[in-house]
Amino acid sequence: MFLDIAMPKEDGFSLLKSYENRDFSVVFTTAYNEYALKAFKENAIDYLEKPISIDDLQKAVQKVLKVHGSNEQRTPAELSDLLDEATEGKNDRISIPTRDGYIIIRNTDIIHLEASDNYTMIYLIDGSRHLSSKNIKVYEENLNQEVFFRTHKSHIINVEHHLKEFSRSEGNMAVLTNGINVPIARRKMSNFLSRINTF
Repeated sequence: MFLDIAMPKEDGFSLLKSYENRDFSVVFTTAYNEYALKAFKENAIDYLEKPISIDDLQKAVQKVLKVHGSNEQRTPAELSDLLDEATEGKNDRISIPTRDGYIIIRNTDIIHLEASDNYTMIYLIDGSRHLSSKNIKVYEENLNQEVFFRTHKSHIINVEHHLKEFSRSEGNMAVLTNGINVPIARRKMSNFLSRINTF
């Protein structure tokens, strides 16, 4: 089964739990690489990150054929190798779903994200903006938390690469490298200060 993780009403992990005696193999597909570890804990054969390339799809099919052709169970070492292969070089970028498809963006290129109703506006270092069809809560849960921090109900900032300064002169504001001031909610202040003091 090729199974998406983020689906309406129920995610892929919940769907698998509804099968008491699963007699089929799973290849997970998702736009977010942060699910990789959980996918392999569910004994998935492979994990494909959207947008899916033909080469990755072919490799996944070959893994399925190998597992079912040999009737062998994968060892912990093999599972570890699969996880490394699935996540290698991908932790520094995300796939952004838009109305026209997907764009791939490196974490270093994202300055901040701003909630826009049920959508999210993503601001990049080249001055461009992209409106994502996902809400900001999805990004909070799936972005690399070592890089990004949600300062406010409407804002997530890139603290590792694009936080220029913290200012109290006009309220509690994170000043970003593109000159934008982003508010920091009072309930987020303690965690924010702890975060920036680790640099």
